[in-house]
Amino acid sequence: MIKKPFSNIFIFATIAAVVLIGSSLWYWQVERDKAEKNLEQAINRSIDGVKRTGVMIGNGKKCDGVKIGNAAEFNASLTLPLYKLQLYKAKPDENLLRLYRDSSELYPYFVNVNCMAVYRGNSNEPIQVLPVEGSSFSLLDYENSDSFIEAVDLSFDGYNDVEMLIDQGNQNPGYLVWIFDPKISGFVFHNELRGGVIYADSKRRVVHVTFSGMSPAFYDYIFENDKFVLVRESTVNWVPTSDKYERVVKERRNGVMIEISREITN
Repeated sequence: MIKKPFSNIFIFATIAAVVLIGSSLWYWQVERDKAEKNLEQAINRSIDGVKRTGVMIGNGKKCDGVKIGNAAEFNASLTLPLYKLQLYKAKPDENLLRLYRDSSELYPYFVNVNCMAVYRGNSNEPIQVLPVEGSSFSLLDYENSDSFIEAVDLSFDGYNDVEMLIDQGNQNPGYLVWIFDPKISGFVFHNELRGGVIYADSKRRVVHVTFSGMSPAFYDYIFENDKFVLVRESTVNWVPTSDKYERVVKERRNGVMIEISREITN
């Protein structure tokens, strides 16, 4: 008779503790979701602001955000002044950054490249403000803008173009491409070559884009009429019914991509 009240008190205390812990976890999750949503909205506002600038020539616009180290020096041509390409990352909300300082899953939000300012010669004002989308990096290994940028002639016109690494990935690094346009003495973005490993074959005047992994893909482009045109593709896909792979090759004939071969491989 003496132990029964104590037992009831213990049961009630246990239930109360469970309810309290559950409520705390629920409240923490609600606050976490709310903070993530606020963070995403803040980032989207920053990226939207950059998108609205588009490609501006001599308009005095500047990139918003935080500089990524030193600018990359870029030679479009030996006959032209040196260009400097300065990358920026979106400035995070300090309260959210403090809240998620130890959260590795959100870390990429704070290192996304969102903008590139282009300077010509000794000018302190950018001649272009270019949006950069889709990047995700640990800047521990990429402290300067030149770590992201390579100069390569992808249009085979004698001018170097910008090939920017935006994502290392587990299997496929991703790149963005801006072609140098001598008519504006600036750079024009080309979405045709987005992603994959890019290689310029100057002898054949063809740009190869390769995606590796379980389903590798290979694409060949030529540059004509100010755009990259797909002329050949080879894709490999797994066929579940045969537990093998199927390679399909297509080529452009008379302006249309047509299938020229299909084979099962191991």
